[in-house]
Amino acid sequence: MAMPAPGWLPAIARSFLASPLGVIHEYNFERTIEQVAYAAEEYQIEKIVVGYPVNMDGSAGERAQKCALFAQKHRKRFRSRSSSGMSAAPP
Repeated sequence: MAMPAPGWLPAIARSFLASPLGVIHEYNFERTIEQVAYAAEEYQIEKIVVGYPVNMDGSAGERAQKCALFAQKHRKRFRSRSSSGMSAAPP
């Protein structure tokens, strides 16, 4: 099953709109995490919002578990930056 590529939607402070910045075309999970971390530093991203796609019955499937892992790995990176944070639906 193909994974959707992570996309970038930076929003300007006090703005309700986000504009696409690009798409990461990477299928290796660890390299995707590295690329997101690099882009977050390069573009001075202050917050990353990660979706939590549950199944129709409300259970957490493989995709939701990957999203939770993705958020967990980035949360560790962003804790060291005082002005940054990570937002994700609870696993």
